[in-house]
Amino acid sequence: MTLLKHFGGEGSDVSVHGFIFFCFSNFFNTDLFRIFFNTSLYIDLLESVNFEYSFTQYSFLRTQSKKKSKL
Repeated sequence: MTLLKHFGGEGSDVSVHGFIFFCFSNFFNTDLFRIFFNTSLYIDLLESVNFEYSFTQYSFLRTQSKKKSKL
């Protein structure tokens, strides 16, 4: 409750937005955030959006590993 008051009082939009920002800014600084963005799920998301980044090397390695697993 004191946290919400710090961001602009109870019931106001500022407090809600400030609180959400506070939570997200703490989340961005955690290892969980870095782990999430290093997962293959995120890589797949980037590939589906057609990101032609340095993920082509990763894709090549991943397809190679898939071929090996089928053998």
